[in-house]
Amino acid sequence: VYANDLDDIDAYMDGYRDLMAHWAGQLRHRLVALDYEALVADPEGETRRLVAAVGLPWDDACLDASAGSSVATLSRWQVRQPVYSRSAGRAAHYAGVAGRPGERPR
Repeated sequence: VYANDLDDIDAYMDGYRDLMAHWAGQLRHRLVALDYEALVADPEGETRRLVAAVGLPWDDACLDASAGSSVATLSRWQVRQPVYSRSAGRAAHYAGVAGRPGERPR
């Protein structure tokens, strides 16, 4: 499991950045990156931006993911929770241990 070892997390994040850079180059304006901190700070604004980017009309139901549909996966409990900000900024607590992305002390 990659989440238990800083070297594995660092390698995973490197792969993630490489993958995002690849698709940003391939898709240009069609790729929408959604930042977690921005989403929890402004759920409606970020959701409107995402809905507009995919060319769909706005519907207020977009702000209530728990309403109207059933989820048949193991994440069904999580889907029904409101957007929360408890995790925003948590990475800052580990900056001294983890270092900057891709530059972790060995």
